[in-house]
Amino acid sequence: MLKIVIAIVFVAWVVSSIIRGHEREEAQDQRTAAQVTVLTTLEGLHDSGVSSLVDEWRTAHPEPSQDELTELRLLAERVKADPASARRYTAEAKQAYVNALPFKPVIGDWGTQKPGLDGAVPAAEAASTPAH
Repeated sequence: MLKIVIAIVFVAWVVSSIIRGHEREEAQDQRTAAQVTVLTTLEGLHDSGVSSLVDEWRTAHPEPSQDELTELRLLAERVKADPASARRYTAEAKQAYVNALPFKPVIGDWGTQKPGLDGAVPAAEAASTPAH
């Protein structure tokens, strides 16, 4: 009898694991599709700075988490309101900004910058960052 109970519990555990895995994959697929929609909308702005940001975002976040998707949506709203501001959110501009700072971290380094809202280049500095 104990063996049957253990077998039933094991089968129930395996089935629930499969269902949870499928639900996670489905949620990731939905987040990825939402990201594609937002990035396609941004590309429709036809701005070189926006295109750079979109390319960097795709590379940095191929399968976005919920937090990354939320950040992208906030970023898209800001960029749609002012497409010229897109360059300040690129990893390239952020890396150039931290490399030009007159001081260095005491321990370690600034690390590799990623595109997004975190650590965005101040607007005054972004204006002086050359576009390619």
